Amino acid sequence: ARSNMSKVRNLIVDSNNLLHRVHWVCEKYNAMSVPKMFFTCIRNYIDEHMVSPKNIYMVWDNKLIKDGTNFRKAHQTIEYKGTRDLEKNAAIYEAAIPLRKLCKSLGFHNIYPGVLEADDVIAFLTKSLLGEHVVVSVDQDMLQLINERTDVYDPIKKHTITTHNFDQLFPVPLDMFIHYKAIIGDKSDNIPGIPRVGSKTAAKLLATG
Repeated sequence: ARSNMSKVRNLIVDSNNLLHRVHWVCEKYNAMSVPKMFFTCIRNYIDEHMVSPKNIYMVWDNKLIKDGTNFRKAHQTIEYKGTRDLEKNAAIYEAAIPLRKLCKSLGFHNIYPGVLEADDVIAFLTKSLLGEHVVVSVDQDMLQLINERTDVYDPIKKHTITTHNFDQLFPVPLDMFIHYKAIIGDKSDNIPGIPRVGSKTAAKLLATG
């Protein structure tokens, strides 16, 4: 059972992750404006998870310390996130500026990393905020944060991943997920896994110890 230490329920949004998805959907289908779709998604998350606007934390990639270096880049022999197209994403970063202002006017908390990443800030919030947390992101790196007080909501598949259903949704148990990701790698971050080892083989390796 979840802890009763607090009835607070926090919604922690991987905001750039959401903005990227909204931008490309709007560009492809021309359905509505980016701001309208962005805040429609937020409203749906509020309704889905029954949270108060004052307990919404919008975590952005924009770093507070401009000249700081992410330690991950210093320890990588490959270029960390080297496959990201900065020029292609420039319009998205520009669109984030007015959205952050609108979030603030609605009473949401805009949160930024110092020299690290939004992922690090999200992890910090799940450990430091009182109450229960729902992290909204399609980034599977967030799954390692799941515990009795923290769930992850996948807005594409529209399901909430918890300690209770993790084994039904993924090929390895929650406590093996970090090892699983280390084996298969992460193409979106330009991190290679073990050559010729896919998800099924990785799951079998972990199951046999």
